[in-house]
Amino acid sequence: MFEGSLDLFSNHGYSGLGMRQLASALGVSTGSLYHYFPNKSSLFEGMLRHLATGHVAQAITAIGLIEDPKVRLAVVREFIVSQADRIRAVLWVAIDYRRAMGDAGQPLVAEVFGVYESGIAQHLTGGDQGKAREVLSFVMGVLVHSGLSEEPVDIGPMLQAMDRLAL
Repeated sequence: MFEGSLDLFSNHGYSGLGMRQLASALGVSTGSLYHYFPNKSSLFEGMLRHLATGHVAQAITAIGLIEDPKVRLAVVREFIVSQADRIRAVLWVAIDYRRAMGDAGQPLVAEVFGVYESGIAQHLTGGDQGKAREVLSFVMGVLVHSGLSEEPVDIGPMLQAMDRLAL
């Protein structure tokens, strides 16, 4: 349900969807959707949390027991390239939510970005939160740049600069 919700929020924006539209597009009754989520905000918040923690868990699984920091970074770069569209979609909808909700949206966006930042700190930067923030900011910039480009962008080579920030 969360994956389908991401596609809908990506295409219509946070403000552009209601619970009836979400239920219809997801193939569930409005009553069923309300049974699990009392409102659109709780569905959206659950979706963002689920997707962010899922991305981090998938990247950690890909790293496995690799100890060499450079190899760990290479594996994470490959993961980001393979999941770029999904990660970018989370970024887009988080930005849209923050814009739509104003200051009230900041805590959720900070929490979700914090999930990514913590994963980076724990598994790539030796616990250094400052470096983790720089790496996350860099990756977000690459994803935004490639998402706004008129031509397809190979982000793999761009992401290699991440090593200098992380190590």
